[in-house]
Amino acid sequence: MKFLLYCIVSCSDQQSVENFVGVDGRPVSLIVRNKIGAAVSTIEYVAERIPAISQILAYEKVNETFHHDHSIIPMRYGCLFDNEQQIARLLEERGNEYRLLLEEIGDNVEMGIRVLISGSARNENSRTPDLQAANCKPKGPSSGRDFLAALKVKHASGERVTQELAQLVKQCQVTFSGLFVKFKEEYPHRPARQQSEFQDIYSLYFLVPRDAVASFRIAFKGLCSGQVHKFLLSGPWPPYNFVLP
Repeated sequence: MKFLLYCIVSCSDQQSVENFVGVDGRPVSLIVRNKIGAAVSTIEYVAERIPAISQILAYEKVNETFHHDHSIIPMRYGCLFDNEQQIARLLEERGNEYRLLLEEIGDNVEMGIRVLISGSARNENSRTPDLQAANCKPKGPSSGRDFLAALKVKHASGERVTQELAQLVKQCQVTFSGLFVKFKEEYPHRPARQQSEFQDIYSLYFLVPRDAVASFRIAFKGLCSGQVHKFLLSGPWPPYNFVLP
């Protein structure tokens, strides 16, 4: 049996959690030290077992519920401890650090924007050899020229998309000016589905005051107008991307 940590939350020494269940229907409790609490529940631990989707959803629901009324430091699934004493010691040793981070997060939520970069947008107007040639070894003078031409196209295309994304970041900062307190970006990565029409996914994260979420959504609709790439908005969420080192 292990203890699963959901989040760190600012609370009073007397605060308790009643009729609150987490992963596998286990009751959630708070371990509190110096007005900093750790929301935990017990869990049957099996090494290398992949968590079920239902467990992940239950875990996220606990964090979202706490986040509805508190500033929290949400943890990623799988933060385990052997006993309550270890968790109490964590709060005592890192309490000041957590307290500062909770003050920094304040009454803010995370809003996410994903930019889906299509293959057609990346390769538009290209009349040079297929980019797949860049992954093949040249076998002769002609194929060698095709290989170098494909590399050139691949580099130029990537550079163009990078410039577009840099402009997009500036556009976002102007569009959402006054509606966020922090901003983070995640460099493009390929989607898991190789057959997807989208070549890359670029993620932007904003730490937004709760009372500015509606205005943020309205501004997002304006941002999407006339864009080449597809935009997706998510949130509000606990600030997962703003509590990482």
